[in-house]
Amino acid sequence: MANSDFLKNLQNAVEKGEFNSEAAKKITEITALADLKQDHNMEELNKRKENMDKFIEENGGYVAPVDKEVATAANTEYEIKMAELKERDSVMKNFTTLIEIEDMVKASIEDMFSFIDEMEKVFAEKLTADNKLYGDLYSKIEELNVKYKSLIN
Repeated sequence: MANSDFLKNLQNAVEKGEFNSEAAKKITEITALADLKQDHNMEELNKRKENMDKFIEENGGYVAPVDKEVATAANTEYEIKMAELKERDSVMKNFTTLIEIEDMVKASIEDMFSFIDEMEKVFAEKLTADNKLYGDLYSKIEELNVKYKSLIN
């Protein structure tokens, strides 16, 4: 509201030809602020121009606008390449997972044979096919040897 009162008073003073020093001071302040704003805008514009010139210089000169068809083709090519990279990434993740699983399986088989070796040492004399108590254990060890021994060598 203070600004609108000021503007009304200023308009009245202009119409009546009654300029007082307060009105003159306000006009001078407004003009100075407008000049500062214009100078600031020019500085910003000059900075932007300098940045643009630097960019153009660093990138080998003026870069012409790209035709819409060329841009569309480049974008399509980019999308195709990105799809290929995503697919390759997916395949590589699966490949890595399989290798990790294989390593875990191999480690488990090695643990199993380490346990079998210990049992064979502890039950060396009792672990035979014809021993009723240890016969099933002996058969299972033989079965595991046939199934998995070749996998860890």
